[in-house]
Amino acid sequence: MARHSDEKSKLIQILEETPLVNYACKKIGMGRTTFYRWMKSNLQFKKDVEHALQNGRFQWSEIAESALMKNVKNGKMDAVKFYLTHNDKRYIPKRAVFMKEEIDPEERARYEWMMRSKPLNDKQIEKIMRVFRNYGIVKDAKNIKKGEDKN
Repeated sequence: MARHSDEKSKLIQILEETPLVNYACKKIGMGRTTFYRWMKSNLQFKKDVEHALQNGRFQWSEIAESALMKNVKNGKMDAVKFYLTHNDKRYIPKRAVFMKEEIDPEERARYEWMMRSKPLNDKQIEKIMRVFRNYGIVKDAKNIKKGEDKN
């Protein structure tokens, strides 16, 4: 039992320095399955591990941020771009929205059938018209009435 206690303490210590479970297990010569079995069976060990991982990740984040800032200070453009796109709303790239160039003929026929087959409510019509306008099927929704196709 004392041996397990020593291994657990050593694991916790390693995880605080380097928050990688596989690395910590290899460092003390233990399999990950044993580690996860201990996590499952010992609530206090699990809490200690989670705390150690959180502290370790915080320390590594500090190291990474320090290196990033050093590169920004030295004018490395990749670092500058990364910093700005992740820390200033003005530099966050806009997401492009791509529409298909042409609507599939089967899909078009399905939409046209939907427009003729049964009365639709205003919300359904607006949704369909949005698709129609995006694909250039119709230019204006004013000519479309519930259950009628005036296109």
